[in-house]
Amino acid sequence: IVLLVVALSKCGLQNSALRFYNREEFAADPSAERRYYSTMFFSVIAPAAAITILFAATIHWAPRSLVDAGLSAVLMMAAGLIFLRAAQSILWSFLRIEERTKAYNVVSLIMRAATIAAVCGLLPVLGASVETYFAATLLVEAVVVALMVIPLFRRGLAKMTHVDSG
Repeated sequence: IVLLVVALSKCGLQNSALRFYNREEFAADPSAERRYYSTMFFSVIAPAAAITILFAATIHWAPRSLVDAGLSAVLMMAAGLIFLRAAQSILWSFLRIEERTKAYNVVSLIMRAATIAAVCGLLPVLGASVETYFAATLLVEAVVVALMVIPLFRRGLAKMTHVDSG
């Protein structure tokens, strides 16, 4: 369920990031680079947020005859992954276009290892359950996304005022 909704939330824009990146233009015009990154980033984040909210609202208001309380709780936790994974897709694309393959691979590997470590760390607290897996995954992926987004903001590449609406 989550994978299908994640695919919908990305709107295929992570592929556009690769297509529209123009190193020469951005070197000559830093404002074009800021417009590109801001437009690509917020064009993924906005629909991802909307679809995540819609998914969570649907689960929340779904009749209990269709979605019982246990499944509802798990799907509500999974809703966070919809947003995070859509954000990750554009952030991974940025690493690829910047030709930062080592960073891409290291972050990807660390995220997987940290997820396993977080699941193991939460087992004594939450027990062996699906909720434990989703809690650990949410925690790790939220930290990874935050750590990848911070440099975009520090470099001035992700600002709503730089989004190109044309």
